[in-house]
Amino acid sequence: MLILNCENLISSCCSDYALAKSLSIVNNILQLIHIIIPILLIIMAIKNLIELMQDPLEKKLVKKLMNKVLATIIIFFIPTIVNATLKMVSNSNDIYACLKAGSQLETMAKNDEIIYQTITEEKKYSIISNPKDYEKGEKEENITNNNDYQDSSISSNGNILLIAGHSYSPYCSQGGLGDCRGVSARSGYAEEVETRKLVKLIKSNLDNLGVKSDIANAMMAGDNDKMNKSFFIESRLNTALFNKFDWNHYKFVLEVHFNATSGSPAQGTLLCKKSSSYNTPADNDIVNAVISHTGNRRLQDSIQPLNNVSYFTKRNIPIVYLETEFYDNASAMKKYTAQINGIARDIALAIQKHYG
Repeated sequence: MLILNCENLISSCCSDYALAKSLSIVNNILQLIHIIIPILLIIMAIKNLIELMQDPLEKKLVKKLMNKVLATIIIFFIPTIVNATLKMVSNSNDIYACLKAGSQLETMAKNDEIIYQTITEEKKYSIISNPKDYEKGEKEENITNNNDYQDSSISSNGNILLIAGHSYSPYCSQGGLGDCRGVSARSGYAEEVETRKLVKLIKSNLDNLGVKSDIANAMMAGDNDKMNKSFFIESRLNTALFNKFDWNHYKFVLEVHFNATSGSPAQGTLLCKKSSSYNTPADNDIVNAVISHTGNRRLQDSIQPLNNVSYFTKRNIPIVYLETEFYDNASAMKKYTAQINGIARDIALAIQKHYG
């Protein structure tokens, strides 16, 4: 998860996706006007110049020509002057920052990298616009081999589907879909490691509760330490492997992720949703299952058109997309890992309560 710097922006930091998109569209229209109108004025000025050459003594033609030249110069430079003024006055806040956020959002959308998040903490963090900007370390193999969770058997007939977010290199770079994360140099933790560790613990607890569940990564890759398959990659590429399974019969989906920021260390838990009005009965209980153990706060929901969320909601299957904790924060992860068994147990109890 990547966090956008949204300090003191209008309309709650453009936290509504539609607002940010609308601002981006308005900005694009202004850019077109910035180009088209000067071209039209230049054409008209050339016409006046030709007329003036035919009648050099006509003072009205001189005035018309000068007005068009002046108007062309003013219109061409107005956007530059306005942007510079807004940036100087507001220091990347208010309208300038909101327009900038909308522009960033559109660029990311074109690259299938939409990551849009606002938070209410006192400290705000800067955006990482590309998954490649995550730190990568050299200890990924060692971390994956030090798992302390119980292996679970592979199945494909459960009522609950668990998805571990992200995957390992080089598989994670397939199709240019940006599913790679890797080890954080700041903390030594890797998101793809932690997601698999947690979903396996959740499944083990669901098994003990008599609730049938499947791990999507294990279904596609086998139940080993890495389970190096991604629901995101396989579904986007519409692979034969993905189409081997019936993903439509599940009653509930939990997708597990961990957060990160390029700014000051952050901590807390949040959910990603397709809209501010989208909820499942299990939302609060699953978040509380984490924060009741970590003691950290619940951050504001992130509204994003995420691939996996859209896939299941279109099929009327409720999905919770959990950003468990900030994996690039060593102290937050130390606190989380000390409580991971209790967190997994309480998440399983929340799922059983609503969908068991």
